[in-house]
Amino acid sequence: MFRSLTIIILILCFKQSVFAQKAFEGSFEDCKNEAQKYDKLILIDMYFTGCMPCEEMDRKVFPASKIQEILNSKYIFYKTNIMKEEDGKKLARKYGASGFPTYVILNKNGHAIISESGFFGVDRFAELLHSAIMLNDKEEYLAFDLDLNKIYHRAYSERFIKTGNNYPFSEIRSFLAEQKNQFEETVFLANSATFFPEYDAWTYQNLDTLRRMYGPNLLRNKIGRIADSKSKFFGQENKAEEFITMLNYIKPVYNKKLWTVFLPKYVETYYKENQHLETYYELIKKLNVYSSWETLSNAYGNIITNPAVETALLEKILVEYENLIGAGQQIHETDRFKIATLYYKLGKFDKANEWLEKFKQSESKLITDATLKEFAEAITAKNNKSYLPKNLIRLLPMLME
Repeated sequence: MFRSLTIIILILCFKQSVFAQKAFEGSFEDCKNEAQKYDKLILIDMYFTGCMPCEEMDRKVFPASKIQEILNSKYIFYKTNIMKEEDGKKLARKYGASGFPTYVILNKNGHAIISESGFFGVDRFAELLHSAIMLNDKEEYLAFDLDLNKIYHRAYSERFIKTGNNYPFSEIRSFLAEQKNQFEETVFLANSATFFPEYDAWTYQNLDTLRRMYGPNLLRNKIGRIADSKSKFFGQENKAEEFITMLNYIKPVYNKKLWTVFLPKYVETYYKENQHLETYYELIKKLNVYSSWETLSNAYGNIITNPAVETALLEKILVEYENLIGAGQQIHETDRFKIATLYYKLGKFDKANEWLEKFKQSESKLITDATLKEFAEAITAKNNKSYLPKNLIRLLPMLME
């Protein structure tokens, strides 16, 4: 019986090794020939040694059966080290790789379909691979041509193919000024690597066209800087509708996952400049800024502990916490403190004391005994003006995804 089990295990391991697609070994030109021969797409994975997201993709995502099934049936998988391999350096320059890993998906003839970067979980990466298949079926391609040996501005090219020369990026400004067609591939790539105000403005004005031509990935760094600046301006000027219009305009540059990361940052930036609590609350609700209760509650802390907050807004937020309690949810220690604070500020001192006691039971180290005593004394004195509650932030785990 032991021998039979051993044979079965060996067979299963053999099958797994047969069906687990390895990266193509050979030049990029050979890879393209292979793709044409078997009528498959090409998945380029650009990485470098020491890149943690790259290593996590290799460890957790590429070996997953869901990914392997798609790769085996539809793709040639081409991995290239952008620090060591000539093809890798040229591909990184060609597609403006600025974050790693960078993935570029090509059709069998080398036409670019999708460009993305960063760590993708298994399900998200499967979606990316399927999206490229569908776009290829519709013959929808990006504007990149097939030439890896184009003449690029020397300061841009030096980022990827090191010659030992120091070409200042300021040179690119005059280069851009001389160009008649700012949409041309090498011109756009040079622009994408810089932050000159006049060309940032041009990029923003032509965002939809550029996104369709070259994909969103190359636009995010530049658009992120612009959006941050505009968020500050709109906050200072109290222009909430213009702020929302801007967010809707830039949203297509971000994939769904990244939008859940960047949208809260822009809203927080707006609020820091604006300091209008009701508007902040309305933006959170209208834009569905926070994807989980944990992140939403952390944001509510900004409102609850603000000395200028009005009773009506506190009542709205309290209803949400009470609904959480009513649903039988386990209440985190930071939420217990927020609930005590809400009741305290609303003059409901018995309830405030009840929840402060529940907070103490958690034996939290987030607040000192002296501060807790001060809060308890203010509740006992029924004076909701004498104590300025602290904003306790729930520490959330950092996920590679």
